[in-house]
Amino acid sequence: MAAPSPLLEHACPQCGAPVALEDSSAIFQCPFCRVRLAITHHGPPALYLVPRFSPTVYLPYWRVRGIVLSADLPGVHGKFFDATIQGYEVPGTPASLGLRPQALPARFLEPHTPGSFWAPTQDAEPLRQAQTAGKGRLHASLSEATTLIFQPFALENGRLIDAISGDDLGPAPASIQGPSPEPFLPRLTFQPALCPQCAFELTGPSASHIQWCHHCTTVWEITNQEIVPCSAQFIPLAEGQPSIWLPFWRIGVRTEGFSLSTWADMVELTGQPWVIQPWMRSRAFGFRVPAFKIRPDLFVLLTQQASLAPLPGNPPPPLPKENAFPATLAPLEACRALGVLLVALSPARKRLLEHIQGGRIRPTHYSVEYLPFVRTPTEYLQPDLNFALPASALAWAEYL
Repeated sequence: MAAPSPLLEHACPQCGAPVALEDSSAIFQCPFCRVRLAITHHGPPALYLVPRFSPTVYLPYWRVRGIVLSADLPGVHGKFFDATIQGYEVPGTPASLGLRPQALPARFLEPHTPGSFWAPTQDAEPLRQAQTAGKGRLHASLSEATTLIFQPFALENGRLIDAISGDDLGPAPASIQGPSPEPFLPRLTFQPALCPQCAFELTGPSASHIQWCHHCTTVWEITNQEIVPCSAQFIPLAEGQPSIWLPFWRIGVRTEGFSLSTWADMVELTGQPWVIQPWMRSRAFGFRVPAFKIRPDLFVLLTQQASLAPLPGNPPPPLPKENAFPATLAPLEACRALGVLLVALSPARKRLLEHIQGGRIRPTHYSVEYLPFVRTPTEYLQPDLNFALPASALAWAEYL
């Protein structure tokens, strides 16, 4: 996440033209034949690095990039991370791919791709845990992208050769000279980006998990497995027209060990210096977490500002035709950080940490809310809720 996503080389499934796209793209859009296809992987996206020498085997590595958030008495802090780890350990092979995933061309692994691709024997969770080792009392890693990357190796005269650099890595271990283990079977598919309800073309940024149909006014989420309906709301401005719509995941929760059902619960739990109003005891509380990539400090700040501001109950406007920022952070990833983000909402962190110790917070449902922002010379302003973020930060967010 700290580095730009690598561009993949892929041929358009319809016209065969070469197209460059990001590994985390939800929509394949060909600039030549104009076809729009939803990309589904039925698991983590699988890529392979393009070899320079004839490879014997492709070994799997997990790549996880995103942010780590940690919470302690001083507050909530975050950092970017971008790391790789072996998915199948073979003696003599590198423990990490280093900068290769950021610098070398890669392609989607498809069922017809030639080569011997070994299935990973461990998942990406150890890599996540390594990023949070030694952090605060609460921590969470939010993955902007988790991918499986296959590195090519060759065997020559009993030696293990890097099939990209040509470097001799030493004697080939017995495990790589024997029978191949279980092969990895990719399940990459491209399906027309059409509304499942009315078959009208879906629209939205190509990088976004959220697409909408203007024919039947429905909203859809592109997951790794399929296109599923998603509840959505576009919050209106009291006055004027928005310059951009920023997506937030609206997440309802269930807790164990403490109560966080209503706004009154939230005020009492976090120690907000507010007088509890009658409506707070009946209105359900939910988090609003940015659904897009942005700097960790701004990610936390936007969660604080949006979650603590009750929105007006006016009827929502119709689906916008443009200016919607891509929702590039999956909702399940946003849910990983709820415990840390709860600490970020509190001005009385010591009391809160003691109160929630041993408790659990679980998501129950989510929807997407688009908040309208107005561009000024230096920032994007949300006038109804009275908060803003630097325009430069949002510009950089599209490249994180």
